[in-house]
Amino acid sequence: MVKMLCHYIRHRCPILETLLWLMCRATLTRSYWSNSVGLYSLLHACLHNHMTWVPAVHRWITTSVAVMRWSLPVAAKQQIHRLIRSEWLSNVKYGDRTLQKYDILQEFEWSLSTYDLGTMGSILIWHITTDICDNDLSKLFSTTAGGNTRPRIDNAAEIADCWEAATVLSNYCAYLLLQAPELVTDEVHDEQLLKEAVQEGIQRHFRRQGCRRSKVDAMFATLRDFMRSGGEAKFTGDVVLADGVKLGKQLLSRMDDKVSWWNLPAEMWVELLLTVAPSEYVTGHVKLLATGAELITHLWALLGIIKRPPKPTLAAPYLRHYHELI
Repeated sequence: MVKMLCHYIRHRCPILETLLWLMCRATLTRSYWSNSVGLYSLLHACLHNHMTWVPAVHRWITTSVAVMRWSLPVAAKQQIHRLIRSEWLSNVKYGDRTLQKYDILQEFEWSLSTYDLGTMGSILIWHITTDICDNDLSKLFSTTAGGNTRPRIDNAAEIADCWEAATVLSNYCAYLLLQAPELVTDEVHDEQLLKEAVQEGIQRHFRRQGCRRSKVDAMFATLRDFMRSGGEAKFTGDVVLADGVKLGKQLLSRMDDKVSWWNLPAEMWVELLLTVAPSEYVTGHVKLLATGAELITHLWALLGIIKRPPKPTLAAPYLRHYHELI
């Protein structure tokens, strides 16, 4: 392009002028990251398409309609910045650091580093839990006649900021599992099987309960009593959904009016995101850096490491159960 520009300056060729204009326009309009992240809510997406039986339509709805882009809130940036600058960064390990900080590692460890379905399973159950807690958070506010919201408790504004960070980062991680799993895991095929099994399990539950698209509150009401039947669910999708509901109940039972407790999920999602950000998928990240398309790519470059922390090898029972779902 530099040689072409020099040639144009010397000869003023109209054809070169047109080519340079097109090249500059293409460069200037390239889709650089504009402070936004993709968001995807698994429960809401499954509620909207659980009655869609045509596979092609189902996939189109899942990947096109259910995904949206949202500006990364200041609260989420602050959470990420705080952890990156803290002494805890070197101890990041699949969410365990956050549990240690709040002195609840023994109670919640089952959902993270020791979870039977691995890191992607942990992300899915924490994503389901975050959606459930987000629904309950609305109880902290009341609606006035004018449509404005009035907090029922003290520190509501700070709690809302914490929870906004948690929900955005949760939905962003779910978006990555859906749209770019190669950025968060080296076992893409296994992740796809697990994700499809969980989607089918959630949709099967919604069909049994007769959930409708316009009844979001009713959807969450049907989840309150969902649990593993007989201690062990038959399908992997049911296991993940039941564990997400169980974790949500555990987490909500510990919540109170203290901002610190509502800050826990936000810190958890930052740690999970920074745990999966390191990757050996260098080629993909380098291509994304050229356009600045994903937040996780910037974190990958910022951390300056390309290998995720070691994790005990766990069995993947979802591979055995997946074919039962078809």
